[in-house]
Amino acid sequence: MNLSFRYSFKYILTVYIIAAILGGYALAIVGGVGEEISHSFHLNTHQLSILLGLVFLGGVFAKIIWLATDYIGRKFMILIFVIFYIIGTYIFVIAQGYETLIIARLIQGGSILLGSYAFPIYITEISPADRRGRYVALFQLLWTAGMCLSGVLIFLFYKSFDWSEYFYITLSIGIVLLITSSFLPSSPTWLVLKNRIDTAYDVIKKTQPNLTDKEINKHIEDIKVSLRTHAPKTLMSKIFIGKDIWPVAIVTIVLILNQLTGINFIVFSSELIIAPLTASSYVAHAANFLILTVNFIITILTIFFIDKWGRKKVIYTGLTVGLISMLGLVILYSLPNFTYNYIFVILLLTTCIAGLAFGPSGVIVTLINELLPNRVRIMGIFMAGVISMLFSFYFIGYFLKVGQNWGFNVMFSLLFISSCIYFWIVKRFVPETAGKTLEEIENEFE
Repeated sequence: MNLSFRYSFKYILTVYIIAAILGGYALAIVGGVGEEISHSFHLNTHQLSILLGLVFLGGVFAKIIWLATDYIGRKFMILIFVIFYIIGTYIFVIAQGYETLIIARLIQGGSILLGSYAFPIYITEISPADRRGRYVALFQLLWTAGMCLSGVLIFLFYKSFDWSEYFYITLSIGIVLLITSSFLPSSPTWLVLKNRIDTAYDVIKKTQPNLTDKEINKHIEDIKVSLRTHAPKTLMSKIFIGKDIWPVAIVTIVLILNQLTGINFIVFSSELIIAPLTASSYVAHAANFLILTVNFIITILTIFFIDKWGRKKVIYTGLTVGLISMLGLVILYSLPNFTYNYIFVILLLTTCIAGLAFGPSGVIVTLINELLPNRVRIMGIFMAGVISMLFSFYFIGYFLKVGQNWGFNVMFSLLFISSCIYFWIVKRFVPETAGKTLEEIENEFE
């Protein structure tokens, strides 16, 4: 059987596209049909918020599985992500009670976030250096496309579809993804890690046919140096070895602050924020669709500017727009309620998402994969990911409750302060990574 197609970047990108769209759809759909799920299972606002946030608690368990990535490979980890997603989604749609929903969402959330790291890591290690940023940013774009797709389907069919039918759509896509992922070639970096040099050479030559033998050998030597054949033996020494602690610390802080900008909460909960301000479910669904569409369209701009402007300038620009919008929301929620205030809330939420989608959200996946050295990338993502996922779970799980009890002006003030700190951290401590090899970026921390 001729399997040469598996080395084609068109094939690799096709699988990559399917995975990203599926992940984004699965992440956003619960927020879009949250009211329907709440009515079906008689959930209060706090229970629904917890259900939304559980995707990140599931991500903590995913990070434990992630530790095995250096042993079983990126490709096998991708297959685990797809299998667990199919299982979690099926349990979710057949659930008869809140407890089953929680278990299913934990499995589903863990798989979604496992995939959100496995695929970008894979593409980072297998793609050419001059297109790496574009390909990794493409994952974020397609992720938002999946979110947008969920908003489109809800907006068009909310009167005719039951909430569970939106999930059945993804099961068939998941099966297709499982089959296509099984044909992906292994990551060259992982093959070098396992001392399978000839196979790594073969993969690089077939996936990047424009490279000369000399360039391929140099690439392999660079990977060897980066991995350090004298790798540390203990768990903690894998991170706390010389300069490696610094990029891991930066990535951890940036991941936490990225969540504290509020982008995921706004995307997941836009309908729940807007619904109390208007009696029309049509307006709430339309606003959700608008926000998800803007999230998708603006992310496209990141693809064009991430390599041209550099990672840091894109973050600065997006955060500035987001900060102005957050300040507007603080002022709006501090004023007495008036008839059409929901229109201004929708507009400010939309511009806030536009800024955050262009800046922090559009760059974060690329940045964390570039900042972490090869030898600690898996362990670094585990440590940073676990800490940020716990922050995300409590943040999203309690955001609506805090907003209702203390007021959303207080909540958006906290987002504003967090975003200001984010701006300063990036400006002061994050190196520019555009146009550099992973090994050159590593040398920035010398």
